Formats: sequence, C-alpha cells, structure tokens
Amino acid sequence: MQDDTINGGYYILLLCVNSPVNIEYSGTPYTIEKGLYAYIGSALKGLNKRIERHTAKSKKIHWHIDKLTVNENVKVLGALTCITTLKGLEPCIASSLESMGYRGPPRFGSTDDRRALTHLFHVKDGCTIDEAIIKLLSDTLKECCKST
Repeated sequence: MQDDTINGGYYILLLCVNSPVNIEYSGTPYTIEKGLYAYIGSALKGLNKRIERHTAKSKKIHWHIDKLTVNENVKVLGALTCITTLKGLEPCIASSLESMGYRGPPRFGSTDDRRALTHLFHVKDGCTIDEAIIKLLSDTLKECCKST
C-alpha cells in the first residue's frame, strides 16, 4: 500500500483564460479576465490526483477553482509542485505573490486562508509561459516549502 503522505504538498496551477469568464461560487460573482493565472493550492495527501482532477473538464464542483477549470475558455497549462508534509504554507505562497505585485479576484479560493487576498493571481495578459515566469513561481514555491 502506498503512503499518500509521501505524495503530499503544495502546487501552483498555471491556467490560460482565453476570454473573460463570469462565474459564481457560494453566491459570490467573479469575473476572471483574459490572461495567464497562477492558482495556489495544497493536497497534503494525493497531490498528483488533485492536479489530475484540476485538469479534468467533467467533475463535481467542489472548490472555487472547479468552476473555472470546467469552463471551455480555460485551459490548465501545467502545475509546479513541492512535496512536503508541512501544513499551512498557502499564506506564505500567497503573500509572496502579492508582494511581487500579482493580484486576482478577492477571496477566490482563499476562504479558508483569511490572511490571503486571493489564491488566484493574474500573472500576465497573454498565456505564453516563459522560463522567467516558471523560475519565479518555482522559486517562490520552493522557498515557502522549505519554511518551518
């Protein structure tokens, strides 16, 4: 039997929004503008399964991000991950991205993280991913995941 704690940690999901998307979650409306987004999340057990779930277009809506990833105008481009058993690292990742000037729809995906403004960050207007963006996001994730 596989120990799921070995495959747990945090991720940054990279999303391309091809045209503006209007969604509602728990009675709150959100407009997600066109562009490249980074969504931060955790799965302290079954990290790979969580990411696979995010890429599926057909699924039961459970989280904010599900409303976005099932939309025909949104494509999951990939995910950056860090494996760790440490808990509560989303605030570190979110505050790091906020300090870099990234913004997103208020409270999107961060209802259980009261310190974060959002867990969905608009990275740039186009959807092209370059090495600089990957390095910046990877370094941010790694730095937070080595926190204690």
